[in-house]
Amino acid sequence: MKEVLMDSEEKYRNLLENARDTIMTLDLNGNITFVNRVVEEYGFKIDEILGKNMTEFVPEKYQPKLIKEFAKVIQGKTAEGEIELITPKGKIISEYRSSPIRRGNKVIGSQTILRDISERKKAEEALRESKERYKELTESITDVFFAMDKNLRYTYWNRASEKLTGISAEDAIGKSLTEVFPDVKGTRVEQFYLDTLRTQQSQSFVNEYRLGDKDFVFEINAYPTRDGLSVFVKDITERKRMEEALTASEEKFRNIFGSANDSMIYLDSSGRILDVNRKAVELYGGSKEELLGKHFTMLGEISPNYMPTIISNFAKTLVGEKTYIDICMKNRKGQEMHFEASASLVKGKSEPVAVLCIARDVTERKRAEEALRNSEGKVWKFS
Repeated sequence: MKEVLMDSEEKYRNLLENARDTIMTLDLNGNITFVNRVVEEYGFKIDEILGKNMTEFVPEKYQPKLIKEFAKVIQGKTAEGEIELITPKGKIISEYRSSPIRRGNKVIGSQTILRDISERKKAEEALRESKERYKELTESITDVFFAMDKNLRYTYWNRASEKLTGISAEDAIGKSLTEVFPDVKGTRVEQFYLDTLRTQQSQSFVNEYRLGDKDFVFEINAYPTRDGLSVFVKDITERKRMEEALTASEEKFRNIFGSANDSMIYLDSSGRILDVNRKAVELYGGSKEELLGKHFTMLGEISPNYMPTIISNFAKTLVGEKTYIDICMKNRKGQEMHFEASASLVKGKSEPVAVLCIARDVTERKRAEEALRNSEGKVWKFS
């Protein structure tokens, strides 16, 4: 029996000495009667600890809690929780579990197991701060932002989502996509999210949607995450309307530009041709491809008498003045042409885009006027 008892005690002592948690025993006054070697890792010497009261190793603000918990153990109960301890290497946070030591039915002390959770607490605090920063960031985003798990259940719903949809975070979080928006079941939207989860590739698409009595156009961007999806939804309704209006406006302009009976030519600031309409090609000869990139003086043979006025007018146009000129020239076919021409600056948002030259063919009218003058001269000589 003695040998069995000694063997049992040896195993118990080995367990205590090799445990990674701090194990100590206290008498009924809270004085330390035993502590294992783990405390040496925190800068303690075992001989300096034995006999000291536990309150010496606890910050003052935690001492009321320590005394209350110790009293519970002395009454025969178990106590557990977290507490801050002072060590030669600094303060640590420990989980504790204290149990009464009994001899028969009498409590003669307590045994406490302490586990250092300082690193875990730092990680938890860092995670909490990260979540707070994440929340602040997502709440500051003006676009709709939400997160879904792999079953398309909402796990996050920012204020912009509430504002646009009229659905609160409380009513959205925990519910599935089709529970919150029943009419998207089986549509491109649901398939889009499922495809993003399946491929694990970020994707985006534009979708029209009706909320209440208003039609919206949304640009949806979905990003796979470890737990599901992060989704940004941008309301591009106004942008799409502007694009459609611009397209319509450009279409109208193209129709006018292409079908006009006057020659229309766009020039850059150096006088090179950027674009010509059908009538210009018809009047000056050649093809559109042959004219593009050429200087406007290459449209035909211009009399030297006109060149000073043409150059002067072009310079005035570049500073915003609208100019006019009557000009006679031979086109690329060698035909003599008379034009009434105007030039004006086309401005963009911040700088000029081009010079627009509109020329009307008045050759026939000039010939008729010349014929009339000649006819009148002959009548006068005869009389």
